[in-house]
Amino acid sequence: GRVIYANKAAENIWSQAPLVAVDEYHRYKAWDYESGNLIGPEDWPAVKAAKSGRPVLDHLMKIERFDGETRFVLMSAIPLFDEN
Repeated sequence: GRVIYANKAAENIWSQAPLVAVDEYHRYKAWDYESGNLIGPEDWPAVKAAKSGRPVLDHLMKIERFDGETRFVLMSAIPLFDEN
């Protein structure tokens, strides 16, 4: 349930947001593109992928960056596992 790497594009999209564990996703703000509903911490693709162990692909959402600007992003998350 830890984010250990974000590519440069993700850093730019989020305005240099800190990498956080999935239990800290309450710090981020986003809305589902289809419904317009606020996305709760448990509904982020990374959280769903970490909890289910399965990829979550192509979730379109509107995000609020830490500098207050908004962006539309297509987010996917694929959990990675080691021998443990």
